[in-house]
Amino acid sequence: MRRILAQFLLVRFAGIFLFVLFTLTSLLVLFDLLAHADDLAVNHRETLLPMACYACLRLPVLLAMITPMCALLAALVTFERLASQYELVALQGAGVSMYQVCLILLLGGIAVAVLHFGLAVNVVPPAEARLFRWAERNYQGLPGRAVLEPGPAWFAAGAFQTHISNARDDGRLLDTVLLIERDEPGSIMAYYEAREARYDGSGWTLMNGWKQSITDGQRQGFARLPLALPLDPEQVTQVRLPVSSLDFAALRALSAKPAGSAAFPSWHYKAWIGRRLAEPLGSLVMILLAAPLGLQLKRSGRQLQWGSIALGLGFLFFIIERLLLAFGESGALAPSLAVWGPLAVFGLVGIILLSMLQK
Repeated sequence: MRRILAQFLLVRFAGIFLFVLFTLTSLLVLFDLLAHADDLAVNHRETLLPMACYACLRLPVLLAMITPMCALLAALVTFERLASQYELVALQGAGVSMYQVCLILLLGGIAVAVLHFGLAVNVVPPAEARLFRWAERNYQGLPGRAVLEPGPAWFAAGAFQTHISNARDDGRLLDTVLLIERDEPGSIMAYYEAREARYDGSGWTLMNGWKQSITDGQRQGFARLPLALPLDPEQVTQVRLPVSSLDFAALRALSAKPAGSAAFPSWHYKAWIGRRLAEPLGSLVMILLAAPLGLQLKRSGRQLQWGSIALGLGFLFFIIERLLLAFGESGALAPSLAVWGPLAVFGLVGIILLSMLQK
């Protein structure tokens, strides 16, 4: 019987979840396309293919964003159907508690979380990176791998403020490089400008440029100048990309870099590493929030009132989750607390409510 019950509940939950996910995603993609239709149409005679490319690149990001909320809605509708058809009463009469029903739905939530994790780690970062670079070109052409090469940008590399006009050969060849070298207190020590910079596997060499020393005022030209620049080609290819578009390997590498050698402090990247791990678990929290309210549906029949409470808690979770992430990025909170705190607090609230109402 337990196996049949689990299969029945999971199939119902999965069907409702997929329907809600498809409906909300279709609406969000449609609204997003309408908002960017003018930008896409400016540089294309035929807009169908660019709009299809845009929709495909935005789809993974939107899916990852709304999956937990879809889990909440699916759980609420599942409980509402069980309550409206008196199936919850029959289940409790057969000795099945709300804990067991909730546990079965949590198994469905675990499956959703696993799929969400795979999407957030493997699909969302490259899609977001390509869309970002495409938007930088005002959506000219089509989004391909080539647009991941950075254009003009300033960024930090140890004691050097670095500006490049372009990068080629996977970040190993930089065009028109300007460097500002600072000492420990932050005073400017020297300026460098070179036509290009080349990476040979062990370090950088500036080609055809000059160095202006601030301390003695001397300006020297050079054809080749090896320079201990704490910069690797992989970091160059990530210039100006949003942190949300970096994969796990890049985030871990950047979080381990010495202070000042990356675009942001290490805690900024650690917060995003934690977010990648914690975000998929939001679906489990949503089911825990829906479970006690599902029990109230059985008892009171006030579906609208308790459904509104559940949705309000879900939106409150999203607001607090993103607010604390901002604190974690800025260093105001420890990354682990900023990322895992909302999950722990709202999950505990759901468990306590379920325990109280079950009694």
